[in-house]
Amino acid sequence: MTNSIPSVKDMRDFWPRPATHDGINLTDLLSEIKAFALDTFDMIDVDQNGFLSATELEYAYQHRDLDRRQKNYVRFLLKNVDRIALAHDDHDDHDGPNHAGISRNDIVGISRSDLVHYFARM
Repeated sequence: MTNSIPSVKDMRDFWPRPATHDGINLTDLLSEIKAFALDTFDMIDVDQNGFLSATELEYAYQHRDLDRRQKNYVRFLLKNVDRIALAHDDHDDHDGPNHAGISRNDIVGISRSDLVHYFARM
């Protein structure tokens, strides 16, 4: 994975700028981010098993034609794959072996503070 640091423009492309006259509606913002996250999840889950492995994330980051926002999101997932994968116990949700990686349920659990923490490291 390339270790380039995202630019401020990358951050702004990922985190939508709310209209200044409307203020910030946190609920709407988180809903929009989660919808984007799940759409991107479906696009990069190449084996369609409902989990994103580090291998799938690395492949998406290196080889998929992602826009800047999607690339930043994949970078976020890749850097935090172990932590995010623990957000929801998916063992009871699936028959067969315990899947390693990030599930759709894990994505729904990503909070605003997780995203702010990620971008604060830029």
